[in-house]
Formats: sequence, C-alpha cells, structure tokens
Amino acid sequence: MSFYPHVVTWLAAARSEALLARHLQIEELDLFLGLLAQGGEIAQVLGAHGVSLARARQAAAELDDADLAAVGIKVAPGLRPARLRGAAAVAGQEVDLDLSEAAAQIVFERQGQVRSERMVLRSLLNPPSSATARLLEHLGVPAAELLAALEQPPQRQDQVVQDLPVPQAYQEQGLQRALRCRRFVSAPPQLLRELVSRPEVLPQWFLGDSQVSEAGEGRLVVSLFGRRGRSRGQLELRLRQEQPEVLTWEQHARGGRYRGALVAAHSLRLAPAPGGTLVELTRVTRGFGRLGWLVAPVLHRLTRLAACNQLTMLAALAADEQQG
Repeated sequence: MSFYPHVVTWLAAARSEALLARHLQIEELDLFLGLLAQGGEIAQVLGAHGVSLARARQAAAELDDADLAAVGIKVAPGLRPARLRGAAAVAGQEVDLDLSEAAAQIVFERQGQVRSERMVLRSLLNPPSSATARLLEHLGVPAAELLAALEQPPQRQDQVVQDLPVPQAYQEQGLQRALRCRRFVSAPPQLLRELVSRPEVLPQWFLGDSQVSEAGEGRLVVSLFGRRGRSRGQLELRLRQEQPEVLTWEQHARGGRYRGALVAAHSLRLAPAPGGTLVELTRVTRGFGRLGWLVAPVLHRLTRLAACNQLTMLAALAADEQQG
C-alpha cells in the first residue's frame, strides 16, 4: 500500500470506530464508518443521501442482530454491550488493534486501490454482497446508484488542508503559522455549535493528553503531559465568538516565562450543508524559545494531520450525541 495522507486519517478514524464498538479487530464495516467520520467527499455525498455516521452505526448494529437471528441466536434487550463514548477513543490511543482478514484485504492486498476516497468506497462495495453494500441497502441507498454517481467527474475542490497568511492581529501577538482544514460532519450546525462551546468536552476531541484543572463558562484550564507522564505546563483556554457561525478557542500560557502569552488560536466556522455541516478549522500557532523559529515549521507540518484528526473526533462525538 502506498502512502497517501487520506489513508492515514481514514485508518485512524476506522480504528476509533472499532474501539468505540468494542471490536477486537478493525472490521470491514469499521473501514466504512471511518470513511464517514473522516468527513471527505464520500461522507458529504452519503450525507446528502441521508447516511449519517450515527445512522450507519445503528444500521451496523441492526445487521449484526439480524445475522445472529438467522442462525437462531436472539440477543435479549440489554445484553448487547453498549458502545463506548468518544472519550474512550482518546483514552485508548495506545491500544493495539489489528485489521481483520477482510479489512486487511481491502487495505493491503488490493494494491493501488485506496489512493482516493472514491477508490476506497468502490473496494468496499466489491463484491455486491459485501458488508458495506448490505449496510447501504439496509439504509435505502442502492449501491449501484451510488457507484454510478461516482463515475461522474468530481467537482473541483480546494485542498483539505491549506496554509494561510497569519492575520495581522495575531502576528502582533507573536503567532507565526496558520493552516485551515475543511471537513464535512453529518450533524446539524446547532449540535456542533453546542459541542464546540462546551469546555468540558474539549479534552475529548481537541486537546489530547491533558487533565482539566479548572472549568467555567467559556473557560478551561488544563495541565499538559507528555507520553511518559512528564508535565508540560498549563494552558488557559478562552472562548470567543465574534460572528454567529465562528467559534474561537484561544490558548494562553499559565506560569513560566511566557505567562499570559497567546500560544495558539483555533477557530471553527460552521456552514449548513445537505445532510450535515461543512466545518472549517483554522489553527494559528507559534514557536517558543531561541529555536522556536526553527522548530515551528516542523511542528506546523505535523499539525496538518492533527487538525484533520481533531475534526474526525468531533464527528464521532456528534454521532454519540445523535444516538443518545
């Protein structure tokens, strides 16, 4: 399998879906759910057909029950293990999950057939009796109709992740790099606005290895830790909303020589779209210390994938809210 950026974010999303479903391996349907959580072109096409991540998760569970019933096994109400919530995917980042045989065949053995999201979906729908084809049929979306639509040339789209000029106001505060990630989330803008505004939810999709120290309305203080548990200081996050459709979380250093300095600003613009919301995440960051000017470009490249993964986790949390 060749390396393509979309493959990295797709497999990360599939792994999270497998973990949340309590699977021991990444199954074929987890690959499909990961495609929805990833939020690219295919997620947007399926969203317009009424296939949200929440509905697809529910359909996968219903098909599991139907398969068991077909061999005489009836799952009594309350006996099916409940899905884990999105926070478990953050806590389980170090859990090792292998690909199932069927999933491995799609990812590795079909050489060159996962270079794009369209190619991934075609592989998942081949043969017509595949698990993904059954799920779409269960949701009332004929696979043949979907494949025919995919034969049309794709509309020209901007890059998923783009470098941007740093706004003047942030330049004056020492911020040096800016990038924007665009994704589709199959949830309404109002639900996402409520999720993004809740400080207590930030560690589940936005902050990674952190521990909440203080929380209040529009405000959060977190302690950051490295992989070995070593403290990396504290950040105070403050919510700003200058426009109804744009939410911005600004991060300020607490303590140390940079006390009070603006470390980063993360803005989310939410625009309604058929079947969900187009989300633009803009990250503006800086480098610290004498080598900050040198290290910042390297870290900036690493944050390109991190930005996409943040929106993938936001999509998973939104699906949790929709499922109740």
